[in-house]
Amino acid sequence: MLPQSIPSIAELLAGLTNVDQTLSVCFEFANCRPTSLGSWRGAYDQPALGWQPSGYSKREQKLDEFPTVAQFCQSLRDDMDRHHGAWHGGTASFREDQKLHVDNDGDATNTVITGFSALGTRLVLHTAYVPYQDRDFPSGGYESDE
Repeated sequence: MLPQSIPSIAELLAGLTNVDQTLSVCFEFANCRPTSLGSWRGAYDQPALGWQPSGYSKREQKLDEFPTVAQFCQSLRDDMDRHHGAWHGGTASFREDQKLHVDNDGDATNTVITGFSALGTRLVLHTAYVPYQDRDFPSGGYESDE
């Protein structure tokens, strides 16, 4: 079943202004932390929020701590203000009326942010699988290198 609504970046940021800004932000899957925006592999003019595991994950040292809500929102705003190298070359720019995919560079899993909830000391970002053909997302800007 498809989610009832998928918030835009602007709607997500507006909603996050109403929660405790010191909560730690994570995804609901595998206790992963959000990283930064990039060009989504499925459509280069779409933004994708990266993720990384929060534990040691067979590494010698622990990865970065979770960002707070305030840090996450500022990072998202900063990333919106710059041009991004598109996955297959060229340059992508994003707008706040676009939806957020959740993928690392080179991935296109059709996962999107559907909302969030405050749980204890965490702000949990919720996601869902939404097939590309079943949605109508606003486009961003894309300029080819060719």
